[in-house]
Amino acid sequence: MSLKILGGVAKGRSLFVPPGDTIRPTSVMMRRRLFDSRQDLTDYIFVDACAGSGAMGLEAWSRGAKRVCLVEHEKRVFKLLEKNYELFEKLEGFDERPIEISNNDCTRWLSAFSEEYARLPQNEKDNCIIFFDPPYHLHNLYKDIVGGVINSDWFSGELWIESDEKKGLPSSFWHDMGLKEKKIFTQGTSYVFIVPF
Repeated sequence: MSLKILGGVAKGRSLFVPPGDTIRPTSVMMRRRLFDSRQDLTDYIFVDACAGSGAMGLEAWSRGAKRVCLVEHEKRVFKLLEKNYELFEKLEGFDERPIEISNNDCTRWLSAFSEEYARLPQNEKDNCIIFFDPPYHLHNLYKDIVGGVINSDWFSGELWIESDEKKGLPSSFWHDMGLKEKKIFTQGTSYVFIVPF
């Protein structure tokens, strides 16, 4: 499998991906539609809470995000994420717009991040995107993270939830939780449900 950055200053740069089905990257078409709907992410903080190869967060950085946080729990996958991080260390602008990587449980990491986030000025909070795309079968993790972010007093911005109508939680689940999407992108049976928080 080959992954490339689709737009911005790192457009065309290839990323390392593990063989087989160790990870399930967001499809190229879905990634293009999501980021083309935004184009410029200048002044945004972008968090990928289950980063895998880092493609989503690195795409956000390429398109101007001022800070990118990539969190990956699986040690084997994290080693690959480190290699992709190293590709970006050499790019112009890296020092001014940091990319942070963490080999951590996403629940624990977000809890710590929320404390730091609470101290940010309000205008910076409004420009935060949390992208959450765990393995589809981890229904309880979906519920815990989404519920925690949505009900938090600290967070302000958008939550992008990727799942699959058949393999994961159907989009109707979020409606049943009382969430109203700002927009929903679909690709086959997969979707990204964007909700303000």
